[in-house]
Amino acid sequence: MAWGLAVVVLAYSVGHISGAHFNPAVTLAFATCKRFPWKQVPAYIICQFAGATFAAGTIRLIFSGKQEQFVGTMPAGSNMQSFVVEFIITFFLMFVISGVATDSRAVGDLAGVAVGSTMHMVGRVFSS
Repeated sequence: MAWGLAVVVLAYSVGHISGAHFNPAVTLAFATCKRFPWKQVPAYIICQFAGATFAAGTIRLIFSGKQEQFVGTMPAGSNMQSFVVEFIITFFLMFVISGVATDSRAVGDLAGVAVGSTMHMVGRVFSS
């Protein structure tokens, strides 16, 4: 549940600054649909990869040698299985984001809750 709530908190705390583009898939999708300027895409993606790298490094430092204490998700199965699961999760994420953040008929104030809930539900399904 923590990962879904983290997305909700991030969306509401810095979404007004970055548009809540925490994932390069979001940035590319919005640029493709002409809802985000292509000239800003490289900078966003560089920052997203840098943030992910620093976060992974921080997690590695905190939990080095203590993997049984790490509460995050760990890949299981082959690399191809992990890739397919990530592809499916990203599809669901982008489906919900596209529905709640780009359609004027959706309630934009609840977009963060919808996206965070999706992260939580997808995480529960694929971690079972």
